[in-house]
Amino acid sequence: MFEFQRGLKSRGFDVTVLTALPNYPTGKVFPEFRDKTEYWDESEKILRTNIRPFKRRSSLLRVITYHTFLKSSQAGDKRHFAPGSFDIVIATSPPIFTGLAGCAIATRHNAKLIFDIRDVWPDIAVNMGLISKGSLPERWLNSINSRILKQSDRVLVTNCTDSQLIADKGYPPDKIIKIPNGASLKTFNTIPDEQRRLGREKLGIDDKFVICYSGSFNQGMNDVGTFVPLMEKLKGDNDIVLFLIGDGENLQDIRDDVAKKKLDNIRFLPHQELDDLNITLNLSDMGLIPRKRLYNGMSGGLPVKMFECWALSKPVLLAASSGSEERELLENVNGGVAVAPGDIDAMADSLIRMKSNSKLREESGKNGMLAVERDFSREATLVKLVEILNDIK
Repeated sequence: MFEFQRGLKSRGFDVTVLTALPNYPTGKVFPEFRDKTEYWDESEKILRTNIRPFKRRSSLLRVITYHTFLKSSQAGDKRHFAPGSFDIVIATSPPIFTGLAGCAIATRHNAKLIFDIRDVWPDIAVNMGLISKGSLPERWLNSINSRILKQSDRVLVTNCTDSQLIADKGYPPDKIIKIPNGASLKTFNTIPDEQRRLGREKLGIDDKFVICYSGSFNQGMNDVGTFVPLMEKLKGDNDIVLFLIGDGENLQDIRDDVAKKKLDNIRFLPHQELDDLNITLNLSDMGLIPRKRLYNGMSGGLPVKMFECWALSKPVLLAASSGSEERELLENVNGGVAVAPGDIDAMADSLIRMKSNSKLREESGKNGMLAVERDFSREATLVKLVEILNDIK
């Protein structure tokens, strides 16, 4: 949504952002905001309201966290903005409770509501085994989802699978609009060869084959539990290194496991802003995206990190269920290698094969870059969002 906000402002839209005090992906409010219950950035028009994150991992505590933002966002809206200040409200989910906040704020301002869905809840949670089908939590989350859909003037999804899921819930198909994930070609661009050489030399990876995962280490679509067994399998190949970039509640467990098994082929880098991430991805040779196994034809969605690698002509190793939309896309584009989720042997073999075949890496990376230029640039998807906003004003 950051790219959308920046792009809409550049096109003359008056955009105000209402979000929580920054706490993702660590689950802790960032140090510079810990003494605040609210922060209004008037120059950027960003209102950050209170949230109560918890260090312990618990579904109940997560609900409490989301509920605090649900209440604080509505209170913050009333404190700072007169009724009727907004024409359109865009609420992004997950978490699904932001959709409830969007409903309340849109009602107060008599504004149109766009429900932007990144993962369909509770369907994705059922398929990941987080909650049971037919259980009380599933019925409760479905009732919340139905309430939001009933008020929504448009629903945005990132893939065809989610589009069908929303239609199956009874929402009018002609109001469901697919805007796929992508990468900004202005942000993700190739750095000069000399800068890349010096950067790799500085990090001590000038003679290494570098794989890169960037993202959160939380309970989500990416199976972060595969990193250690994969690199343990590749321990005998001293030329292969895995960079893990980001933060999250499971990161310390991974660090502890790496230390316990004395793996020196995994290196940790903190969460990076997009410009820094662009440089780090430039220094790598290949991206790694280990998705969790899903059933019933579900897709995990089209991961942003795949497009970011492709924008830099980097091939991707994707572990994803056969028939999932992300796997079919990678195979159709021929932008890397796809294997079954959790298949450590296949992942290791694929990396060794890609490492030894520079021509295959170059061709796969180029195919991915062409796909981003053609269909998955943020610049192209922004044009579609502008059309939607102008259509429902």
